[in-house]
Amino acid sequence: MNRVLAFLVIFFVLPGITFADDLYKVVVSSQSQAQALRSSGADPLVQISDGYLVLADEDASYRLRNSALDVRLIAGDVTKETLALDGLWDDTNARRFKVLFERDGVRLLQVDGLSKAVAGGQYGLIEISNENLTIEYTPASANTFLDITWPDDLQGVIDSVNTDSLYSYVWALQSYPFRSVGTENNRLARNWIYNKFVEFGYDSVVVDTFTTYFYTCYNVVAYKIGTTYPDQHVVVGGHFDAVSASPGADDNASGTAGVLEMARVLKDVDVPMTFVFAAFDAEEVGLYGSDYYADRAVAENEQIAFMMNMDMIGYYQGIDLVDLYYGAEAGYALLWDELGQTYTGLSGRFLGTSTRSDHYPFQRNGYDVCFCIEWGFTENPNYHTSHDSIDYVNFDYATRIVQTSLATTYTVAHYPPPLRIVDFEEPGDGSSAVVNWLNVNSPAVDHLTIYFYPLGSPQLIDSVQVSPLDTMYQVTGLLDGTEHVFYIRAYDSEGRTSLGQYEAYFTPTSIPHAPTNLLALPLYDAIRVTWQHSDPELDFDGFMVFRDGEIAAVTDDTIFVDSSASLGADLHSYKVAAIDLDDNISDTLLMTASTTRAATLEEGRILAINRTVRHTLDYADESLTTDFLFEALQGYDFEYFSDTAATTDFYGPIQLGLLDMLDYEVLIVGAEAGRYDDIAVNPVFNGILDTLAYYASIGGKIIVFGRWGNKTVLDTVDYMANSYSYDNAYHDMFHIDNRVLTPTTQVEDTIFASDLIGAHSVHDDYPNLQWDSLLTLTHTNGNDYTFFTDITGISCATYVNLVPGDAEVIYTYDSRDDYIEDEGKPVAWRYLGEDYRYVFFDIPLSAFDRTTAITVLRQAIADVTGGSTSVEDFTDLNVIPSSYALSQNYPNPFNPTTRISYSVPRRAHVTLEVYNILGQKVTTLVDESKAAGNYTISWDGSDERGGKVATGIYFYKLQAGDFIDSKKMLLLK
Repeated sequence: MNRVLAFLVIFFVLPGITFADDLYKVVVSSQSQAQALRSSGADPLVQISDGYLVLADEDASYRLRNSALDVRLIAGDVTKETLALDGLWDDTNARRFKVLFERDGVRLLQVDGLSKAVAGGQYGLIEISNENLTIEYTPASANTFLDITWPDDLQGVIDSVNTDSLYSYVWALQSYPFRSVGTENNRLARNWIYNKFVEFGYDSVVVDTFTTYFYTCYNVVAYKIGTTYPDQHVVVGGHFDAVSASPGADDNASGTAGVLEMARVLKDVDVPMTFVFAAFDAEEVGLYGSDYYADRAVAENEQIAFMMNMDMIGYYQGIDLVDLYYGAEAGYALLWDELGQTYTGLSGRFLGTSTRSDHYPFQRNGYDVCFCIEWGFTENPNYHTSHDSIDYVNFDYATRIVQTSLATTYTVAHYPPPLRIVDFEEPGDGSSAVVNWLNVNSPAVDHLTIYFYPLGSPQLIDSVQVSPLDTMYQVTGLLDGTEHVFYIRAYDSEGRTSLGQYEAYFTPTSIPHAPTNLLALPLYDAIRVTWQHSDPELDFDGFMVFRDGEIAAVTDDTIFVDSSASLGADLHSYKVAAIDLDDNISDTLLMTASTTRAATLEEGRILAINRTVRHTLDYADESLTTDFLFEALQGYDFEYFSDTAATTDFYGPIQLGLLDMLDYEVLIVGAEAGRYDDIAVNPVFNGILDTLAYYASIGGKIIVFGRWGNKTVLDTVDYMANSYSYDNAYHDMFHIDNRVLTPTTQVEDTIFASDLIGAHSVHDDYPNLQWDSLLTLTHTNGNDYTFFTDITGISCATYVNLVPGDAEVIYTYDSRDDYIEDEGKPVAWRYLGEDYRYVFFDIPLSAFDRTTAITVLRQAIADVTGGSTSVEDFTDLNVIPSSYALSQNYPNPFNPTTRISYSVPRRAHVTLEVYNILGQKVTTLVDESKAAGNYTISWDGSDERGGKVATGIYFYKLQAGDFIDSKKMLLLK
């Protein structure tokens, strides 16, 4: 069965799937390595000092392991929903949870029940948020910032920092002890900070409210508008919340006091860039305040030139050192260290990246940061205790840290901001590139200079000067097919230039770039081919589509529908090349072709699929589904496929794929498992819901019957946007807004109580359904276990609330006790639109009265086909066969049972025997006179003494009158 195409359909129809992956550490020490990691498809979780921690699915893992990258597997079978960064500086969380990775300032934990732990707010866990994290290589800064000119008034600004002010701020915040998120003291501290900013004279102060889990939180933000570069922001931050057991003097009234004092000093000082003073909330429970600010900054395109974070700056151990953390750009930490040594007697200890404070969300989102924290903080015995009071804060040390941080931000603000290259355009001549960038829009900028050189050859650097008003320029003189490094610096009238630089990379080429993400998907009597080409050359002329190595079309679109009459039911291979105005064509030799076939959807053909399987504590017997399908479909042109192995062996060889469905007009899917959804399980683990939805969208008709409920727990499963992406088709295609799982109660070990005993018809074409207690009990006990001797209804029952619209209810819930919450709720419905057709039974048909259930399934076939596959159109079930026949057993291979059908045109003595591969008789299944008719018998792999035979090949032989025939079957255990 075809696994690959089904997997491609998943991503085409419903992208963005989450599932268990492998966790890797990948070293990135060059731009080519960064590109290779991006191309692997791995999901970057966090940047570390020499690369990234990434999650990789099966395909991405294969690409990583077969690449030239330095890759180390850290853990297998993990999901992002169970991963968290440790926000604590001590080993508390390391003792509570499994540490997957720890280096420098990054500790990654695996936490079962993460959302519950985070919602409790007590662990200091930082949820993985990587939407704005990109894989980039940033080489060490060539500019050490040590030869720059300090602002003329820098000494005066530094001297304005007042130790008594810092003391008063810390004292005031300590008077709101235990100010954790959601507490009254947290709100009082918020109000005090707000009033302090207003007292300083700021008229732009905002209490920015956000929510996280059960808490309403508050960032307090004040703005000092810049005179020269008002659109460029320097963010100065520190968090004001504390843990519940602490007065929070050092952690982090000290850092908040630093933010306040810097705001006080700069209130009446002209600053070239806009200063943003931010007191962040909810740092201790997961960096939620800074995360909220940084993500909104990206969404609103806020231009943040630099972010300075202060956290725990008052515990002094007699050494004039400060620990400094930073992101990809270390130059700002170097600047802090140089200013400290020059003005305050402090030196920095450079420790690389850290995820444990409020600078991290800014760093993750691509902004330049510097985070200063007291040296030796891990030795602070007062950390997160009741002893973290003002008595243990050294205000001389804290003052000097604030002075140095103020000097750093003030100096940064006096230099032109760094410029970001946003994209390149390809002229297509192989020797030039059109560079586009974000400008600073300031009259203070005298000119811009674009620097560029071949990657790995900085000695060949070249440059071109452009107007400060330009945002685009075509650079020439490049080498065809060679990757080049680009960056742009702004210069003011005094010759000062950007302190930082953002590098970008581009490879000019005269040959068009090849399209990517090629995908061919079947349509009815056609094939749709799609691709992406996000960076077309300026001389781009179109695409050439190849089918089986021959040109099928030339188009300027990124979609081609191949409806050639020659497609038939054969597989076809597609490639797409880009062409330019000079008739250059992209290389297709290395392109992976996409192969599929057209759907024929042959009228009258049915594929019956069994997805029923007994999982742990489920209440299902897949053989009952098999029996029901064969009995109901006798006389139809149908084929049977057992897909139960796919629901138990996620990576097993048997799985139903889209290609396997394309010959059939109708799919009938029986999925009666009980407590486990065997249709909408994650597609990576062989779920088929999205594949069914795509099949319906191209004209196939679908009938589903089954159940997915629960035991004891009353629950509602929502299929709106907040559900798993792999079950969105329930809502978008099959009209289920939500599914209500009704309670099922086990009393002791012998009685199983449940509420569903039938289904009321609300449509004249469908008869009422009544449960069959014996069939239901058989389902409940399954084919492996015997738990129950009595039963009061169908277990794991559900009902649905449908999306308002065109779906028509055909059955409602029949409650044993007429329970008001269940009685009369929809349990089966149909949609017979012009766009697609289906009938959906959210009940296990094989657990109902067999004769009625067969009638119901046949009526559903008539509904979706308009009567074209009604059994009467083929043969009467009781018609006398015209000849002897022995059919192939089903399923085959089998375990534990299989069924053998045969036909007798006239009364005859019939023997049906099973032999092993040595020709020895194993058992006799039939030995009696039979009237003319069609017969089916089951074999459970037992010999004549009742013992179970071994795995292997067996033969079954039919003799009736003069007719003799035999066939081979395979038993697998």
